[in-house]
Amino acid sequence: MRMDPRLIFVIEFIDANLSNKITSSEAARRINLSHSYLCEIFRREMGVKFSVYVTKAKMERAQVLLKSSFLSIKEISYAVGFNQESNFDRSFKKYAGLSPSAYRKQFAGKGI
Repeated sequence: MRMDPRLIFVIEFIDANLSNKITSSEAARRINLSHSYLCEIFRREMGVKFSVYVTKAKMERAQVLLKSSFLSIKEISYAVGFNQESNFDRSFKKYAGLSPSAYRKQFAGKGI
């Protein structure tokens, strides 16, 4: 099944703006849809709520940065759109089951 081109644009918008606050209202405005209709088609086609998808994308980017960069956890939290490291820490732990520092330690010295 082919994905709605408007959703492709929204997903690209999300990926390009992970360091910012991303709302479904802003995404809907960019593709000239109502907020509620975007949320409806997003959930139908993607299988998750818009906000869940955004959080997952931010956490996946954070995982990559924790494994492959020398950025501090604070810098990574800002890079994925969190204004406070403590909020990032809490969200990351909920998503990955480990704190960002514990997650990073798993990959230390493994050449990843």
